[in-house]
Amino acid sequence: MTFINKRLFFLFNFLIIIFLTKAQNVAVNGTGAIPNSSAMLDVSSTTSGLLLPRMNTAQRNAIASPATGLLIYNTDCNVFEYWNGSYWSKIASSNYPTVGLTSQTFNYTGAMQIFNIPGCVSTVTVKVWGAGGGGGGYDACQPGGNGGGGAYSTAVAVVNPGDVLNIYVGKGGAIGQSNVSGGGGGAGGFGFCNGGNGGNSGSSGSSGAGAAGGASSAVKNSTSGVLIAVAAGGGGGGGAGNTSGNCKGGAGGAGGVNGSIGGTGSTGGINSANSVCTGSLGLSRGAGDGGAGGGGGGGYTNGGGGGIVNRSSSDYGGGGGGGGNSFGTITNGAGQIPGNNADPDLCAGCAQGGNGSSTSGGGNATAGTNGTVVIYWNY
Repeated sequence: MTFINKRLFFLFNFLIIIFLTKAQNVAVNGTGAIPNSSAMLDVSSTTSGLLLPRMNTAQRNAIASPATGLLIYNTDCNVFEYWNGSYWSKIASSNYPTVGLTSQTFNYTGAMQIFNIPGCVSTVTVKVWGAGGGGGGYDACQPGGNGGGGAYSTAVAVVNPGDVLNIYVGKGGAIGQSNVSGGGGGAGGFGFCNGGNGGNSGSSGSSGAGAAGGASSAVKNSTSGVLIAVAAGGGGGGGAGNTSGNCKGGAGGAGGVNGSIGGTGSTGGINSANSVCTGSLGLSRGAGDGGAGGGGGGGYTNGGGGGIVNRSSSDYGGGGGGGGNSFGTITNGAGQIPGNNADPDLCAGCAQGGNGSSTSGGGNATAGTNGTVVIYWNY
């Protein structure tokens, strides 16, 4: 190539570069077709495809400050992924199910359970119901208070494959014994925060004991230390007072709401790194034959125990237990009914507050029912 031809060659390429730089949009094809006016880059071919960056999950996670909309192909999961501004989301394909297709339900076992995050999962949706509080005990003629229904809590959490979730499913509160003297308060059960024990009855005569509060249910990412959601248990129903006046046991607080009939909830336990968050004890009557308070529902904070009310020297009504507070997006229970009770994932009879006893033998009192946890793979 002569010196003149070389100069013309470089000048021609320089002009092309200037043209492409100034162009509003660019076409890449073998036909010379102009680009579509709506596209900055218009690539067309009948023999080749567009090849995006390919990388594994570790390489993807090493991208610093990904831009919203950034698109890659994940070679570990064999799917296209894009950064939605908060986490890497998958473009649905035959290799990756759609939202809500896969789930697992956890029922009460009396111990912490484990869920391992599967490969290629970046988010989970959790639904959590706390346990119901137990029904309070009967005195000589007055019924015990009903237990409160468990609260509902939900959250969407960003996770990594291999993360370990700790699952706590709360136990329903035990009933308060009827026609007892000095004892018979229901015992609280296992949960993320245990339900408080019900208060004992009066030390003489026949009166009802307070029922135990329901324990809370929760999901915690033990790998990252992130607490995802907690649903409080319902408070236990108060034990009935003696026969003089209207001294029936107060109803338990419903998963976050203090009981108010026949008594009042007192301040309860405070969560501190999951070590002190048990619902507080229901107050005991001590002397006489008054009824006792129901135990507080276990919760993230303030699982209040039921109080007792002095109506006369020997006439005490049992206060309803205060339901513990929750953590996450919360719906409290309503009376004995658990929060979000119309959700199809709530198992039949779960998280219900128990019935207070209405017979002298106490045979028809029922314990609160256990909570439940459901986890969805949220792609």
